[in-house]
Amino acid sequence: MCDSSTLADFPHDLELVSCVGFFGSRYEKVGNSLIRNSHVSLPRYHRMGVNTSLGNLFLSFLCNLTTCTLLVMSGLNITLGYFISVVVVSGFAKALVTQWRPRWNFLSEFIAAFALAACRLEVQTISEIGQWAGGLGQDVTLTMLFLALTVHGVIMQGVTGNPSVTVMGYLQKETGAVSSSLSIAGQFGGAQLALIVAGWYWAMELTDMHMIKVMMMTQCSSSLNVSLTQGTITEVVSALLFHLVDLSLHRRSQLLRIPILALLLTFLYYTGNTYTSAYVNPSLAYALTFNCPGHTFWEYAVVYWLGPLIGMTLAMLLYMGNIPLLFTKNLLFSKKSHLRLPKRKTSEEKSS
Repeated sequence: MCDSSTLADFPHDLELVSCVGFFGSRYEKVGNSLIRNSHVSLPRYHRMGVNTSLGNLFLSFLCNLTTCTLLVMSGLNITLGYFISVVVVSGFAKALVTQWRPRWNFLSEFIAAFALAACRLEVQTISEIGQWAGGLGQDVTLTMLFLALTVHGVIMQGVTGNPSVTVMGYLQKETGAVSSSLSIAGQFGGAQLALIVAGWYWAMELTDMHMIKVMMMTQCSSSLNVSLTQGTITEVVSALLFHLVDLSLHRRSQLLRIPILALLLTFLYYTGNTYTSAYVNPSLAYALTFNCPGHTFWEYAVVYWLGPLIGMTLAMLLYMGNIPLLFTKNLLFSKKSHLRLPKRKTSEEKSS
């Protein structure tokens, strides 16, 4: 471990030194990478009494400001390349499905869910590790999230990759039971494929951030940071707001609808990050947090599956006043006119 007195003896050309000795030899590979990326001769620190064993050099950045900047830009370029690859492949696959199998909507939902989950997994990596492994702060996380959601909305028009939206279409009698079931199965299948692809991508260890992500995969941090009740309420309220706005913009131009929904989802993530991350998407939550320890599968299901469904149902009732599949009577809004028209006078009344 490095104490403050030791750090005071370091030369002024070092911008950042972080000693985390308790991680031990488990992170020797990361230590090797950081040493290769630095321009500092390690023996001189041996003479200064600093323990420079590889196990104690996890995240010990011995680099000047220029080197750190280059590392950050390199990591961002790799992340952007990953995003572009996912978007191009998904967009091409959706175009093929739309052209050759237009009635197989579940395949389009599969592709949409895969693209969304694959991008959000990388955004989650930036949020969890990027700030201290690549110099990527929360502003980068929110910017990348907004761009990913916007591009996803543009490329995947007509599909959502969100099971709660599919269930809403079924409750509105817009889709049948079989079609909705296949779409939901496709959405969860796409989320599972995104987990596999992201795992392959991280295993390539193209950056230090991904190298650390691979080491932490079995001990990822859960997005559910509150009690079961608080988490469910958070998802219900978030889903209620999202679906109310979505229903309000249903007939609006896509140029207006897509960026507003992307901005809303980014805002919900920002405000709910310390609670549940406000995914409002059951298949997306399955990909991002169901594999993390700390809660059981059914606890996750109550928060991230039941919560969005309750919020979606409440949004339908508030916006439409009914649920067409269950009942047609409007419970909130009366169709009768409240304006009373004056009665016409009869011929007898006119003569008198």
